[in-house]
Amino acid sequence: MSENVTIDDTLRDTYASIMGRGQEGDFAQETETPEVEQQTTEETPEVAEETTEVEPEQQEAEQQQEPTEQEAAVFRPPWKKAALAEWEKLPEMARKEIERRENDFHKGIEQYKAGAQAAQEFERAVQPYMATIQSLGVTPQQAASHLMGVDHQLRYSAMPQKVGVLLQIANSYGIDLQTLANGIQAHAGEQVWQQQNPVDPRLHQLQQQVGQLTQQITNTQQQAQMAENSAIESDIAAFAADPDHEHFGILQQDMALLLQNGRAKTLEDAYDMALRQNPQTYQIWLAQQQQEWDAQRKAKVAKAKQAAANNVRPNGRASVGQPSNANETMEQTLERVAREQGLIN
Repeated sequence: MSENVTIDDTLRDTYASIMGRGQEGDFAQETETPEVEQQTTEETPEVAEETTEVEPEQQEAEQQQEPTEQEAAVFRPPWKKAALAEWEKLPEMARKEIERRENDFHKGIEQYKAGAQAAQEFERAVQPYMATIQSLGVTPQQAASHLMGVDHQLRYSAMPQKVGVLLQIANSYGIDLQTLANGIQAHAGEQVWQQQNPVDPRLHQLQQQVGQLTQQITNTQQQAQMAENSAIESDIAAFAADPDHEHFGILQQDMALLLQNGRAKTLEDAYDMALRQNPQTYQIWLAQQQQEWDAQRKAKVAKAKQAAANNVRPNGRASVGQPSNANETMEQTLERVAREQGLIN
């Protein structure tokens, strides 16, 4: 039978063969049996009546045996509804053959599934190297076979053959043999020197202690640096949160440059300098300065008035240190007195 024959084809051919054999008389004995039984029943009615009368106990035993026979035919092929209706009509031998073919089919599918999974895993393994494999003009299977062949030679060949394989590899990958020889010689010389000059155990112990101390110092410095950075970050965060520094977000880059080049020593100095230099905040700084100047001027005038009031004699005349000009105004007098008292320049 061809491997491409499906289960449906097998069922159709088997069923057609069975029906054909029935028409040719192969199963004539089975089909003629009901007629014989009918004749026997007609000839011996009394016996037939006795046969049909089955005792209750025997009937229960037969009913108990029927489920067992039904349970034996638990297999149901995955056919369409119309074809499945003919399943019970098939002989037991045909049903067993179909069941065997179905089981073989599913076993084959499982085998193919395992092979497909192995192929997918192999494809995933070589996927990162597909560009190199394709540039060499070989398949992934050929590349894997070649690599395992080289590995086998390096593991199990004699020493001269191993050296020859290494030389071929060096040539294939463009490794300069002289450079390789120098590297091997240097490595071998270092090993020989270490063998000829073993390290003094006491020196080795001292080296370990120095290494431990160095590590401790490094850890301490790192912890101190981390603590300092944390403190600086806290100071900067507090400075930025101060309402008086509402333009910190605009000026922080300028402040960093002023602190780095040493022009500013504190955050406050850097903020004030950046406030004056930044075009976005210069007008704001100018307005603040004007407000401060006005406040200072008003304070000086108020202080001068208070000083002038304190210098009035009991007779109502003001005592002044210098002769007053009869033509000076009250404001000029107050300003002169403030200068004499050192309140203004």
